Amino acid sequence: MNAPTYIPVFRLRQQEKNVLTSFDFGSAIYPYIEIFKHFEQLPRAPKANSKAKPKAPKQFHEIYLPIIRQIKSQKVFVDLPIHLKVSNKMKPEVIEFLRGVVEKRDVRTSHLLSLRSAREKIIPVISTYSQRTGEPNSIKLQEADLRLTFNTLAFRTSELTFTNDMNQINVVLQPHDYLIVDLEENCLGDVDDMDTIQFMLDHLKSFNGCHVVLLNSPINHKITNTGLDHAEIIDSVDNSLLEKFRAFGAHSFADHVRFPKNRVVMN
Repeated sequence: MNAPTYIPVFRLRQQEKNVLTSFDFGSAIYPYIEIFKHFEQLPRAPKANSKAKPKAPKQFHEIYLPIIRQIKSQKVFVDLPIHLKVSNKMKPEVIEFLRGVVEKRDVRTSHLLSLRSAREKIIPVISTYSQRTGEPNSIKLQEADLRLTFNTLAFRTSELTFTNDMNQINVVLQPHDYLIVDLEENCLGDVDDMDTIQFMLDHLKSFNGCHVVLLNSPINHKITNTGLDHAEIIDSVDNSLLEKFRAFGAHSFADHVRFPKNRVVMN
């Protein structure tokens, strides 16, 4: 099986689903989906005075397994994003899922395990809970729970927790796994931003434990929606990662398919 060169990150909404299920990703692209609510679309409310027996709501796996199976790619990374912070601007069903599922390690793990019938295609993504619940060794605990079902796992880390994360990841990592290093919205052309992430890039130069993916937003973190002019080109977009990722010690690069500051989780 070929290793991917590019990994596009989708937050799974209806528009993203349309792309995911219609595009042929071939062998060099493995899509990465972030699931942030139980229902892809909320069930319709029963009509007033209806005598029909209401249908039981679909289970998590009944909703997302068909979508995953429709995706034309060899593998799909599946994440219930621990890094996604709850905001009062989010819709209630998103907040409910993040708090009721994602923030609870055992519940999140059980949701991933419910997708086991597609285990040959799915690569579950593991992240630390140190910034959410403070639970120690959460990466190792998730790996132990998921490894029995999923042969290949992905470990996602970023600047704030990188050193502690790698101490755990190095213990459980296997050669066919993936290490996803999230450079977040740091600009590769900005000296101060590079100083922030340089220690991670230095670590990767001597790292040979598994396939390494660098994730970075091409949109500078200093850019906001309110600062954009309608229909004008954004001059400060930085797509240099696609030319630099190998020099940084990575095998693949990843970016967000949607503008990361548009609060997609509200929809």
